[in-house]
Amino acid sequence: MKALARQQQHHQSMACVALAVLVYLSRGNPDLVFPDILYLIIILLGLLLASAVILRRRPERPTISALFTMASAAVVAGLVEKSGAERSLLWVLYLLPIYSAGMRLNERHLVLVLAGTVGFCVLPLWLATDEAREVLVFAAAVKSIVLALTAASVAHVMRRESRHREAASRHHADLLTLEASLSVQEARLADAERLSGASVDVGGIIHDIRTPLTVIQSSVDLVRLDSPSALDSHLERIRRAARLAEHILVQALDQYRKTPPGAVPTDIGDVLTEAAQLCGAETRSRRLSLQVVVAGGLPSVPVDPISVERVFMNLIKNAAEAMSPGGRILASAELVKDGTGRPFSVRCVVEDDGPGLPPGFQLGEAGRSGKREGTGLGLAASKRTLLRYGGSLWAENRSEGGARFVAEFPVPTLCPGTA
Repeated sequence: MKALARQQQHHQSMACVALAVLVYLSRGNPDLVFPDILYLIIILLGLLLASAVILRRRPERPTISALFTMASAAVVAGLVEKSGAERSLLWVLYLLPIYSAGMRLNERHLVLVLAGTVGFCVLPLWLATDEAREVLVFAAAVKSIVLALTAASVAHVMRRESRHREAASRHHADLLTLEASLSVQEARLADAERLSGASVDVGGIIHDIRTPLTVIQSSVDLVRLDSPSALDSHLERIRRAARLAEHILVQALDQYRKTPPGAVPTDIGDVLTEAAQLCGAETRSRRLSLQVVVAGGLPSVPVDPISVERVFMNLIKNAAEAMSPGGRILASAELVKDGTGRPFSVRCVVEDDGPGLPPGFQLGEAGRSGKREGTGLGLAASKRTLLRYGGSLWAENRSEGGARFVAEFPVPTLCPGTA
């Protein structure tokens, strides 16, 4: 509203200045009383500006501004008289006080200004002789109708503008309320997600710790059965499984402290081979065949090797638990190149010839593991681990039967071995 009033004040000032210039250029016109008419234009501009300033400084006293606006109508009457009286075209300047009142004042003061303006407009009619009055009646009636219609139009526009402002104010208040509510809901959601994520992480930690413990138990059982010559390999497997369990707990503590595990250039093929070796005892105890095929010359990728080893162990263990004795598991790693022949990613696949994935299976969703029995926490944690290093994990059923889990690690452009 204030911006609109300032714009209207600017337009009125420009109109008065333009009129003053026009009058000065037409000072030779016999109908123009010069320089009186020029002084009246300056007074008109001053009254209009004073009306705006008073209303801006004393908004609680709009009547004073209305009186100044009516005074400007009196000045317009003088301009009409100094520019040819009934022949003058300057009567249109009566619109200036109408517009000023309509844009700045309320409807009651607009009616007051309209009455005063119409009064000044028809004043020559009452001062004229009887003969001249008959000629002036029609012109005065037309002018009065034009002024009244203008006032009604301005009032209608300002009412609509006021409704729009009120609606916008309500919408703004509603928006602020909604934003405050959303902030509260987001805070609650963040707390809920944090608690939910914590529960899933705890479940994932328990799930992951079970894997090295199973390796330890299986290795101990094999130590009892095998000859003393195989003791060293079983003890090494037990040591690595214990180290993995310790790393899981350390990483859980880092995650609680919001400290992400460090990434170092890693040979994914070696990590996959070590994970398969750790799971070898369990697969043998289940009478399953576990084969590892790693392509040569794989580039290093920046990951935490023990975290990725957990992923591979989860995938192999998940496949083993879903299969019957005599089944076959294949773990492989290969290089994937882009269209230009440059190394794009290292793709690791763990596939089996078991029953495959159940309908509606969604990888990474806690509660859906793809096994006959399982929580899916291991797969959910595995997917989060790969995402942390820019990788991806997905699963699909093989056309020949069984399931296939694919872990893909992007190869950095400047990674050694990619040139």
